[in-house]
Amino acid sequence: MDRFSSSRRWVVAATIVALGLSLGPGAVSASAPASASTTSSATATATGYWIATPHGAVFPYGDASTLFGPASTIKGLRAPIVGITATPDRGGYWMVAADGGVFAFGDAKFYGSAASMHLAAPVAGMAVSASGHGYWLVARDGGVFAFGDAAFLGSGVGASPGQVWIGIARNPSKPGYVLVSESGSLLAIDGPPVVPSATRPIVGLGGPIVGMQVDHDGIWLVGSDGGVFAYSGAGFYGSLAHVPLSAPIVGMALTADGRGYWLVGADGGVFSFGDAVFSGSAGGTRAPDSFVGITAS
Repeated sequence: MDRFSSSRRWVVAATIVALGLSLGPGAVSASAPASASTTSSATATATGYWIATPHGAVFPYGDASTLFGPASTIKGLRAPIVGITATPDRGGYWMVAADGGVFAFGDAKFYGSAASMHLAAPVAGMAVSASGHGYWLVARDGGVFAFGDAAFLGSGVGASPGQVWIGIARNPSKPGYVLVSESGSLLAIDGPPVVPSATRPIVGLGGPIVGMQVDHDGIWLVGSDGGVFAYSGAGFYGSLAHVPLSAPIVGMALTADGRGYWLVGADGGVFSFGDAVFSGSAGGTRAPDSFVGITAS
């Protein structure tokens, strides 16, 4: 089940207090998405995305190109794929595995990986530098690994004992990058503090945080229950909180203008909000594999 009627809406609002120079809090709310025919009153600008499986199969939708055969898998994987990230011009993508292996397709270039390193914790996600000529990987213990022109500026190791870090994003308007944990804590590396801080997770989460997107000063987080949390300049366009799901949400992708986003479930179901156009999904198709992430084309 990929879409829900616009007549079914739930809204939950909360305010989180900002500290010092941190990003100001944005609305935090939840609602059911509009139907496929009324996705948003905003002008639709983004129509394509790729969704990836743990075995490296990638399913293209909308204007997304088929870069690696029709849902072919990566042979010889030593660890499951945990994330997929598009190049800045959307002409390709990288996938990263839990052992730090990096796989490049389309116009994405390979700049190195952590596959040959002895890791203290599995890799959980990646982010791309502004030029697209480098990337960072983050491990679940907060370790950060930099390749190409992505500069290493610090890590989250020891920053908040007990936190499990699941994602990283380049800060597009300031130096550095931001890490996010399962509890919704954010840690800014070589940049101004962000809210919620590393020691102040989100209270009352319906499920662990599974994805993060950053655009200018705005930060979006999504939980496994489909709840979306928007901070500072990030616009809230809807979420799946309190909507019965056939599978947990596993990732989030942002449209180019930051006025919409897609969520993807472990069953391949795709949900669109704002100006993100729904172009199809694997939900309900009984795909032979689960899914781990989504990126815009």
